[in-house]
Amino acid sequence: MRKTKKLYLQVTTDKFRLPIFIADSPGELAQMTGSNVSNILSTISHTKERHGVSKYEVVEYDAEEYEKEMRQYYEN
Repeated sequence: MRKTKKLYLQVTTDKFRLPIFIADSPGELAQMTGSNVSNILSTISHTKERHGVSKYEVVEYDAEEYEKEMRQYYEN
């Protein structure tokens, strides 16, 4: 079974969607941005439901694949 992890981001609201803050948890992102956890999670949830655009995003990634790629990168 694959191990997926999530990253929580605050991004620019322009067409580029560049990351401003990247965190491992909504709590960590809240500390970085000066917001609160419930606001971040609520915004993410409502944006998903409405297929809209928000300044907060969640990115899921395959942790095992990431670790494998990093090992290969640093071994070369």
